[in-house]
Amino acid sequence: MDTSPTPDPASEGVEHLQRAAKEMISAARKFLDAAEDVVQDQDRFAALSGGVADVISSLAAAIKPTPAPADHSSGRPSRVHSVPVDE
Repeated sequence: MDTSPTPDPASEGVEHLQRAAKEMISAARKFLDAAEDVVQDQDRFAALSGGVADVISSLAAAIKPTPAPADHSSGRPSRVHSVPVDE
C-alpha cells in the first residue's frame, strides 16, 4: 500500500506561480540592466530615440484618416474609407 501523501493541487499551483513570478522578476532585472546601459551610452541612446521617433512618425502617418471620396450615386457620402499603403 502506498503511504505517500497525496499532492495538494492548490499548494502545487502556488509553488508554480512563485517560481514563475521569480523568473519574471529576474527577467525584468536583466531588461532594466540592459536599458540602463543604453541610457548611459549617449550615442546608443540618441540612435534608439531617433529610431523610436521614426516608428512613431510612421505609425501616425499610417493611421491618419484620409477623406473618403463622396458616393455621388446615392447622394450620401461613402462609408468606405481607403487607406493608402506605402511600399
